[in-house]
Amino acid sequence: MKVFLRKVDWVISKYLLRKNVIKRELKEFEMYLDLKTPGISKTLSIYRSREDDMIDIIKTYLKKGMTVVDCGSNIGFYPLLSSNILQSSGKIFAVEPDPRNFKMLLKNIQLSKYPDSIKPFEMALSNNSGQQKMIVANESNLNKLSSSSDEKFSKRHGVQEEITVKTLTIDDFCKQENIKIDF
Repeated sequence: MKVFLRKVDWVISKYLLRKNVIKRELKEFEMYLDLKTPGISKTLSIYRSREDDMIDIIKTYLKKGMTVVDCGSNIGFYPLLSSNILQSSGKIFAVEPDPRNFKMLLKNIQLSKYPDSIKPFEMALSNNSGQQKMIVANESNLNKLSSSSDEKFSKRHGVQEEITVKTLTIDDFCKQENIKIDF
């Protein structure tokens, strides 16, 4: 019954009230969710979580004081989860190249109990440092870096646009930030 009511809440918020963003209490923390851009927000709104197996792994192995790099932070679910585990004792580097997601990521970091533990970067990690073309899919969690057109991907996921994003290798990123990754 809860799931049904949450679906109704989603529809009312998105289509009747025409909201772009809603704030919802998830299982672990509060988040702003994007009603405008298809992606993980609908799943989070309805089920209040996602990828429970991944959450279990993170809760098992992430320890206070660790340094985390989250590549493809999307709207911030995993950075917020990690900050709740680390509290003020560690650091999360949240890397997200999609401008739609990055805007929501910044909002969610400010909503976090530990906003100072999360450092956001609007860029991508790749095999080369510099700039690279990113195919921006209709669903914000399905973007991909590409050196050429990908008709199969475009047909399957729909493409809004192609943008150029800053990229760093993981080694260059660690040098730039003077960090050693633990997780």
